[in-house]
Amino acid sequence: MNIFNLLLTNGTTDGTTQQLGWESWILPIGMIVILVVFMFISARSNKKKQQEATKMLNSIAIGDDVTTAGGIEGKVVRIKDDHITIESGRDRTKICIGRAYIVSVNKKEQNQ
Repeated sequence: MNIFNLLLTNGTTDGTTQQLGWESWILPIGMIVILVVFMFISARSNKKKQQEATKMLNSIAIGDDVTTAGGIEGKVVRIKDDHITIESGRDRTKICIGRAYIVSVNKKEQNQ
């Protein structure tokens, strides 16, 4: 018996067909439920990360130490709309970058 005939007869070897009931729907429905749950959890996690990143970018202030996506570290000296000027290195080189390219912010310490 070849595989094609086996598939046509729903796995029986005597040539008769089986009546498939609701049991044949359990696996596809279960897979769909698992997929939907996974997508929900993934979307929720991504939304949470995006909100945290937006909060971080909106909290940048002059004097904060920042790191860019390219690995440049510096101190914020000027903020204008979506552009931030940072000082970096010993010679205090000023670099203007987009706010979206900042990946981490270390807040300056408040002297009390």
